[in-house]
Amino acid sequence: MLASTVTFFNLPLWAQVNIGDDVAPNRFSLLEINVLHQSGGLRLPQLTAAQCDSLSGVFTSPTTSTADKAAAQGLVVFNTGNGCVEFWSGDSWVSLCDDSSSTAYVFPSPACEPPPQPGPITGSKYASPNMPGSVTYSVPAVDGLRYTWSLPVGWSGSSTSASITPTLTNMAESGTISVTASNGACSSKPSNFNVIVGRCGAYLNNEWRIFMCWNLGANYNADPFTPSKDLNGDYYVWGSDIPVARATDPPYPIPGSTGYYPLTWYGGSGDVTLEMTTEKSAYDPCPPGYRVPNMEEWTALFAENEKDNKGDWATYNDASSSYCLDCWAGAMFGGSLYLPAAGLRGTIGELYARGYLGDYWTATAITKPNDYTFVAEFTQDAVNDVSERTEYRGTGFSIRCIKE
Repeated sequence: MLASTVTFFNLPLWAQVNIGDDVAPNRFSLLEINVLHQSGGLRLPQLTAAQCDSLSGVFTSPTTSTADKAAAQGLVVFNTGNGCVEFWSGDSWVSLCDDSSSTAYVFPSPACEPPPQPGPITGSKYASPNMPGSVTYSVPAVDGLRYTWSLPVGWSGSSTSASITPTLTNMAESGTISVTASNGACSSKPSNFNVIVGRCGAYLNNEWRIFMCWNLGANYNADPFTPSKDLNGDYYVWGSDIPVARATDPPYPIPGSTGYYPLTWYGGSGDVTLEMTTEKSAYDPCPPGYRVPNMEEWTALFAENEKDNKGDWATYNDASSSYCLDCWAGAMFGGSLYLPAAGLRGTIGELYARGYLGDYWTATAITKPNDYTFVAEFTQDAVNDVSERTEYRGTGFSIRCIKE
């Protein structure tokens, strides 16, 4: 027979038991089984499946007291029916097996510590499928975190970093951009940012045509349908794909331009005075898919769309002194295209007629004199006949692009 030693150690607050060796148990142990001199293990009660079912009937019986039911919770047996160690959870037997012949108990993962909520999201509140260039949305980056972005319907793009540069399709809708941060174990609460999608355009020759929502160089975070100084935009001389003056530049001093540029700048040959080119050249400042409208297109826009003045317009007498960088006025053409009356920059850089003249370059060149070309112009009172309005190409005017 195998000999065993059971030793009781009396401590002040409780009795501890060591089975297998005459040594003191660990101070935190009530019962220890020592295998220093004898190999073996703890054999749990061997119950058949029927016996387990019988016990569960007792545990759930209405005649069993609440105290006894609570005491039964945690009872451990070996179920010979399925070959698994099981414990009574208080409602049912829970198996600790991990094979396919029985239901395995999955211990819950330790509660994770979610990363802080990212944010705030920064980027343009207003967006458009015809926006000039890309717009990036971002949150302050935290090392070691992975980010998941969610975009509105019709927006596309993905990123695991703290920023995303989405693309808008023609079906893009207004909605909410969301981002969560993950540390690998769990995710943060989302940060949200509401965006508004605008579609800008007007009727030209009884056909709806799409325009950019902003003048080149405007504040693309500004609502294109709420007139403000942020929509004035930059100034371009005819023949350059970079602005001669920014919208926020002071009136003096800035470099002017006294030269003129080739007739072929926008793709026209210059062979005829009223050539209506629709070809885009390498010098066109509009983003891909857009170009500077020709004279015929501007004429049709003014003729076919009702003009609704907006803002505090300047008068002719004070236009020459309208150097106010914060001033603005303009007109809505139809219900979906606002054009600022941003004035112009003269050939020595002076800011003139802001809030009095809306002057926009056309893509139509004029052969004589060869340093002039056509410009589309409107004032508070009227829309001028574009075919008779020419300007020196060294003047700085606004540019609004039309979709090709």
